[in-house]
Amino acid sequence: MRCGTVAASIFFCVFCAASESPDQSDEQILTVEQANELVVANSDFLFLAGPTSITPEVADALAKHGGLLSLHDLQSITPDVAKALVKHADWLLLDGVTSINSEVAEVLSQHKSWLSLNGLTSLSPEVAVALAKHEGWLHLNGVDSLSLEVAQAFEAHEDWLSLNGVRSLSTEVAESLAKHAGLSLSLDGLSSITPDVAKALVKHKGFLMLHGLQSIDSETVAILKSNPDIEFEVEER
Repeated sequence: MRCGTVAASIFFCVFCAASESPDQSDEQILTVEQANELVVANSDFLFLAGPTSITPEVADALAKHGGLLSLHDLQSITPDVAKALVKHADWLLLDGVTSINSEVAEVLSQHKSWLSLNGLTSLSPEVAVALAKHEGWLHLNGVDSLSLEVAQAFEAHEDWLSLNGVRSLSTEVAESLAKHAGLSLSLDGLSSITPDVAKALVKHKGFLMLHGLQSIDSETVAILKSNPDIEFEVEER
């Protein structure tokens, strides 16, 4: 294990516990003992790189960490691992995970703080319905497109929802996202929108982030300015 300080009180840990057998591929395995040591040594931030999977017992040990927990290279999560990790009381970053099923999503939705799943590039309606139950900040910035069914699922989400990977919206999807019940919706990946999409989005009742918008026409600018809770900076065409 190599641990190097990235910033004050922030540690980035890389495990190099490779198999000693030449017939086996290198696999970095985190033990319960090592997990307990890391939790004690890094009280505020723990960024862990190396293991691509962990056991439920290791997950349970890591969940006792009292600060931000990032499992950088974790690629998959079983329901039992998810059940352990959701006990973690602070920010939980699982950005290496590239796919989850609805069972795992249902479990992860029980996490009570910031949940980041930026490695997901697509969502099924079933997974979206489960994640929408999450009662905290939900980051899904790897998702690059939304079906109407997925957008409709997120209408029920009641906190900060970040979908900064989405590059375009149909009017129907925008109308659905505008019904998002949470405090804030971030769509910073949009570089342009039509007046019809703008008319739909201005109906959003919380804060709406559109910081990625570039040059748009004066009609669209006027529409967006009609809602003071929309944040954007753009030059009019």
